[in-house]
Amino acid sequence: MPSSRCPDRNPLPAAVLFDLGGVFIDVRVEDGLSAFRRLGPGPDPDRIRRVLLDDGLLGRYERGRIGSREFHAEAVRRLGWPVSFPRFARCWGAMLAAPDRRMMGFLRRLGGRTLRVALSNTNELHIRSIERRTRLLGHFDRHVYSYVCGFAKPEPGIYRAALDAAAAEPAACLFVDDRAENVQAARRMGIPSVRFEGTDAFLRLWEGRFGPE
Repeated sequence: MPSSRCPDRNPLPAAVLFDLGGVFIDVRVEDGLSAFRRLGPGPDPDRIRRVLLDDGLLGRYERGRIGSREFHAEAVRRLGWPVSFPRFARCWGAMLAAPDRRMMGFLRRLGGRTLRVALSNTNELHIRSIERRTRLLGHFDRHVYSYVCGFAKPEPGIYRAALDAAAAEPAACLFVDDRAENVQAARRMGIPSVRFEGTDAFLRLWEGRFGPE
């Protein structure tokens, strides 16, 4: 039977390495900060932002140097604000919007055709929140998280971890991320990459390269 694939289309990659935040889920920092402020009298909002998003503290958390309980304890110590761990976790999870339905459908339809790898700078509380609220992560075949592997994009180590998880050569993969610096870092490692600039643009790009889903 003749193939339905157009002859001028490229074969599918052996694996597609997808960012999560900014591709499937919008990260809405202000929603999380608003949730913290609704807890009642506390520090100045700008101080909450500075402490929670401090590159040193959050960077250690998202590289697995400290766990969720340590992250919570250090954050509330710096804030001088006795917020319980469960309330802290709920507010922290409020930064994550619901997944994009069209991108989830696209991901689901890729199943069995190429290896789907989640490649994300993230942390345990956010992953647990996604698991509780959505079915997104179940549509991936492999999961590579910064807090597990100890590296964060654009560091080379996290891309190597993703390639190891996919058991694929760089040139056989495709990387999708919304941040230019992460796309550039992947390209330097020989991974074909595209910057995600919205669902419509991405789906058009995919069809142009690989044909209809």
